[in-house]
Amino acid sequence: MILAVHETPYEKITFEDRLRRDFELYEGSWTLQKSDGGVWINYKLKVRSALLRPAFLERGILEGSISAFMREVRKEIVRRGNI
Repeated sequence: MILAVHETPYEKITFEDRLRRDFELYEGSWTLQKSDGGVWINYKLKVRSALLRPAFLERGILEGSISAFMREVRKEIVRRGNI
């Protein structure tokens, strides 16, 4: 996977896979929004595997991977403290 990444500092990061080997579609964004208590982070991902699998299997695999990834992102944010 090779991602094309576009950044609007302090607002948004968008990305998309350029190779399209493992996924027919892999694109998404991180959007930051200030709030009274800090910052809201909205993560969106559109993905369609290039492999032929039943949808329920694909969904389960992706949800588990994304959940683990988000836990790691949260741990890193907490580790860094107030950025």
